[in-house]
Amino acid sequence: MPKKTLYILIFLSLFLLRLGFGLALPFWPDDQLQAYLVGLKSFTTGTWPYFGPDLGGSETTHFNQIPGALEGLMVALPLKVWPIPESPLIFLNLITTLSIALFAWYCSKRLPRLPFPFIFILMSVLPWTLHENAGIITRSWCLFGCILFFIGFFESLPGFSLKILKPSQSNALMGFGVLWLAQFHMSWIYLVVFFGLSLFMQGKEKISSAFSAVLFFVLGSLPMAALILPTLIQYHGFPHGNNSGSYTTLFCWDNFKQCFQILARWLSLASFEMPVFLDPPGIPGFDNWGLASGPHWDGWAWPPSFRPGHSTEARIEFLMGSPFMFYPGIFLWIVGLLQAIALLIMGFIKKHELKDWNSVRLLSLFTFIIIWMSFWFTYKWPLSHIPYDGTFPLVFLYSLYCWNNLASFKGWRIFGVVFLSAAILFQTAYAWRIYPVFSIYRDRNKIVHAIQEKNYHLVGERRAYGYY
Repeated sequence: MPKKTLYILIFLSLFLLRLGFGLALPFWPDDQLQAYLVGLKSFTTGTWPYFGPDLGGSETTHFNQIPGALEGLMVALPLKVWPIPESPLIFLNLITTLSIALFAWYCSKRLPRLPFPFIFILMSVLPWTLHENAGIITRSWCLFGCILFFIGFFESLPGFSLKILKPSQSNALMGFGVLWLAQFHMSWIYLVVFFGLSLFMQGKEKISSAFSAVLFFVLGSLPMAALILPTLIQYHGFPHGNNSGSYTTLFCWDNFKQCFQILARWLSLASFEMPVFLDPPGIPGFDNWGLASGPHWDGWAWPPSFRPGHSTEARIEFLMGSPFMFYPGIFLWIVGLLQAIALLIMGFIKKHELKDWNSVRLLSLFTFIIIWMSFWFTYKWPLSHIPYDGTFPLVFLYSLYCWNNLASFKGWRIFGVVFLSAAILFQTAYAWRIYPVFSIYRDRNKIVHAIQEKNYHLVGERRAYGYY
């Protein structure tokens, strides 16, 4: 079979896997429903979505809404093209699968021992990329912009770039990525720090490069800035939100003390960290979907994966609901734990066949430090999804550099095939198990009627304090 045909088949298979998984994920819990309602409101009323995701949480009484039309358009435009309830999910999984394929291709250029199909499949079936980016929730759209940003970031660094992109293109991609992410999640601030590092490195190489970098960064950000500008004009700036609470503090000692937990969570993002997702709503041992947003790792125990959410017993009970989940699930649980530990240990190994290994190690250390420091000044719990949305491509690249040396051994290559096969089987069985509970198909007709009658109220109401 020609390589091109094989790659197309792999892409279509992974797209359908991710789409099916996304359709099975919870749709009706409040955070998911509100993300859909922003776009459904825009589609049914024919109005411009001036604001996107809601900002609120149990740590504070403060509520605000992120300015910009991007979230609303990501739901409204697919509905305009194909007015069925699933169209936003189809479009979401199309662009995320494309972005994953792009990043897998880029990583395969950096790591000659790891073939493109292995990286593509691995990145597509990891728990975090499936649960966070396949279903309707605000954070689902972050990965697309984040990947574009980091490809631009890596290509902008003198001595680290593969010369796939010109400096002007690299800086423009970073500008686009920052303003994309800024309309979905506050983790865009991480990207600004990375651009600052890139600017410093480019200026150190050649001072005129820094001025050019800023120019092309701004030019690249203009398409996304155009979606924020109407909000600025309409509201004469950005509203300051409702209620008197705040996420910020001079210093949060509790978050400072969680250094090792934060490190474990960050490394686990690129591992098969499954336990945290074994508390789906409506399943034995889980009573309240809102609890899933709480702190998953309390205490100092390593590994953290045995501490989150509900008990290990409840998770095993969930796995035992199907032999297609239980056997691969236990295997993947153990492997995911060992992966995170291996990523930590391998970070101390200096010898590597690739000359840019030390650069990757330093970038990874830099990333962990800024993530840890970012929680020093906020009351928000240091949940894994916060650094995931803004830094996943970097920790994933770091993990690939760690696995690269193992790829020369036939036993490890066989293990890789077994691992990916188990992951695909498990994720498929997981989706089949949970889709009857809170998926879009629990009450799809309600959305159909809302689309036909151009009345989003038939599906639900926007939060009381929302600007749109």
